[in-house]
Amino acid sequence: MESDFGRTLLARRYDNLFNSKALTGEAFIKLRDSNGQQVSYARYKSYQESISAYLAQLKAGQIGNSNSYRLFVANKNVNTLADVLQSSGFSTSKTYAKDLKSIIKTYQLTDYDK
Repeated sequence: MESDFGRTLLARRYDNLFNSKALTGEAFIKLRDSNGQQVSYARYKSYQESISAYLAQLKAGQIGNSNSYRLFVANKNVNTLADVLQSSGFSTSKTYAKDLKSIIKTYQLTDYDK
């Protein structure tokens, strides 16, 4: 959802699938956010690197809150997981859980859980 299925500038040119901000020591690109503020976004060499960095940040409690990663790996039901992630502050979108569930259902993503 963050990269509009890989169509955003960050995803296409900088392999940043999650609009991740650059951490100290990371390669970055400065761009304006939707509020017009200059932001240093992380630049990755591949989508795999972007995904790995995102999961590492989630595990370290740098995304959502300190319980987000624990909740992420503990929940097997995607509907429950989406609700829990939204309530834990994982996203500021009021429709995050609904949107995530819709994408999972539309593209039958639970088929990959096997």
